[in-house]
Amino acid sequence: MKNRLQEYRWKKDWTVGQLAKYANVNKSTITLIENGKTKNPTIEVAFRLADALGADVRDIFYYD
Repeated sequence: MKNRLQEYRWKKDWTVGQLAKYANVNKSTITLIENGKTKNPTIEVAFRLADALGADVRDIFYYD
């Protein structure tokens, strides 16, 4: 699964730390997702990130 997490985070002009705080997700988890080291985050993490960014989870996480 691919993602546009960093792109959406940059649109908000947020740091990884800010997104982690708003989504209640560990910073290292976000970094791993953005760097492609974690390709399939849990559904809970995916929804927390999408909700924090005000986006649909399907817009951030997608199959190519």
